Amino acid sequence: VDGNAYGFLTNSLGVAVNGFPWVQDDNGNSHNHRSGKFGYENGFPWATDDVHGNQHSRHVTFHSVTIENLQASITEVVSLMRSDNGKPVTDSIGSVLQVHNVHPDNANIPVTVSSLNDAEAVYIGNVVANAQLFVAKCINRNQVPDSIHLPTAGNQINDDIIAWAEASGTENPDQFLANLLSKIAPNPEDSGYYCNGDTMFHVNKGVIGFKIDNTDNAELNKCRVNEIVNHGAPGSTICGEYQLSHPSATLTGYGGANVRGFTFAGSRNVKVRNSSVSSLSSMNGAAVGFEKLTDSEDIKLESCNVDSIHADTAVCKVRFSDIQKDSEFVNEYCHLEVPRMVTMC
Repeated sequence: VDGNAYGFLTNSLGVAVNGFPWVQDDNGNSHNHRSGKFGYENGFPWATDDVHGNQHSRHVTFHSVTIENLQASITEVVSLMRSDNGKPVTDSIGSVLQVHNVHPDNANIPVTVSSLNDAEAVYIGNVVANAQLFVAKCINRNQVPDSIHLPTAGNQINDDIIAWAEASGTENPDQFLANLLSKIAPNPEDSGYYCNGDTMFHVNKGVIGFKIDNTDNAELNKCRVNEIVNHGAPGSTICGEYQLSHPSATLTGYGGANVRGFTFAGSRNVKVRNSSVSSLSSMNGAAVGFEKLTDSEDIKLESCNVDSIHADTAVCKVRFSDIQKDSEFVNEYCHLEVPRMVTMC
């Protein structure tokens, strides 16, 4: 899956493509500085999920709803990063120029470049990348006719990137990807890449049954999540051992390999009764039954059950972020029974 996989999602007005959200105030601003406003002032807007004011979903009810046999393999798309403006290298409509994509049947075969070693990699191209570069070249030379109505301000494919692609097959050392990285991200502390995103540079968050974001006064009664599996690979190591790589992420580390039954982020006054999570499985990430995230408040579970959780890195029946730990909630629901030795949450 290019993106994430959810059973049900509730959210504030706007897109839900950034990290797990925080509560919005009446002006649509997050209570956290990583609020997700990461778009363009002109041209094509993308990943601006809190620009509409406080438009939380309200008075939402799920009754006797079951999510069953939801399986996905979440794919990570690594993006080049421009250190001059801190933005990912995307085309005019926000799609990543992919240089580390691989063949779907063989992860050792690159699709856009000749090698997965940046020092040896030269551009070989494919129909998508070729089209992105041709359009970017026209944009950079102001050759896009007004009649096309193409939004151009979002284009981040600059002349250095075009010159790198065009140097392929020559004696010019600029043909190597490592040399391009030294130009667009000259700071040695920068990897030159952003991780934990998808093709449209949306934040990877994994597979989730009920994703309750920016929602106030919700009730979930007799809801069941059963047999949810994330087959996704571990996150790329090309960005190093990062805490936060994607600029719009709100949780640390790679999120695409995780699986969760219920999540509550930026939400208030949510009651979950007589509900259950069973048979969660993550091949390369964490598995969590119920998770309270960011600055959610008054999240209550009554007569809920979690069993049969399997994961590669961490297993939790219930997990909290470091924000506002509810001791009564923790004491009642955080007795862990795990099938094997894993990192405890």
